[in-house]
Amino acid sequence: SMLLMHPSIANATTTELAEHGKELSAAVEPLAAPELIRAFGAEDLALDRYQARLVSRLNAEVHRDALSQSTREPLVWSI
Repeated sequence: SMLLMHPSIANATTTELAEHGKELSAAVEPLAAPELIRAFGAEDLALDRYQARLVSRLNAEVHRDALSQSTREPLVWSI
């Protein structure tokens, strides 16, 4: 089955998912080579990068939620 939704909500959902991936990447990358982060004193940079990605993802989530609330269209399932 397939979920149909308003195109603007679909685009906002795609953006939110992309931002989520960027957030996870910013969280995992420092864990892949913590010795490099420490050696270059980049702890603050890594934290700032993660926080920026988190804010971007949360903003995308709020935008998607606002679109969902404003359209108030029923979701339609097709078979």
